[in-house]
Amino acid sequence: MPDTDPLTQVHNTLGALVKANATLVGLAHTPSSGLVQLENVELLDGENRDPVRQTVREGHLPELRLVPGAIALKDVRDSHKGTIIIVYRWDVSTGDKRPGEKLYPILWELYRSLADWGTTLKALTWNSKTFVFDTHLRGGEITLNDQEHNRNIPGWVTLLACVVQMQFDRTDLPPT
Repeated sequence: MPDTDPLTQVHNTLGALVKANATLVGLAHTPSSGLVQLENVELLDGENRDPVRQTVREGHLPELRLVPGAIALKDVRDSHKGTIIIVYRWDVSTGDKRPGEKLYPILWELYRSLADWGTTLKALTWNSKTFVFDTHLRGGEITLNDQEHNRNIPGWVTLLACVVQMQFDRTDLPPT
């Protein structure tokens, strides 16, 4: 991904790490494989400009979405580095009010998928240099029937945040 901007590289890599967990993400159109079906993992990428389902049906649940959360930018001042801190948020909608049926198993497998995420992200490069400086996971609130994040889907919703700090050399930042 050398020509891809750093923020997209991180987004795509997080998605790839989760999709690689066969226990978490089942095979496409294979009803009993995985806790979340592949077609129910929304990475907000690809050709579709609006990939979030407007109508959610039983077969669409549980749902796992990777969305941008928040961003902080630090000016390049006297130092030689510019810094971006961005939160990539995993939204989990279970469609089931029994936490042991979907919520806990999905959270456990999502956590396992991200076990080595910091090392993986720190190997990414832009302009032939690594740029991920620091990473940490941040938990979120687990709620029942959260209309804002759950889109009126009955069941549990939780948000897990991947906080990524990126640093760039001052000399690499001006457009060419």
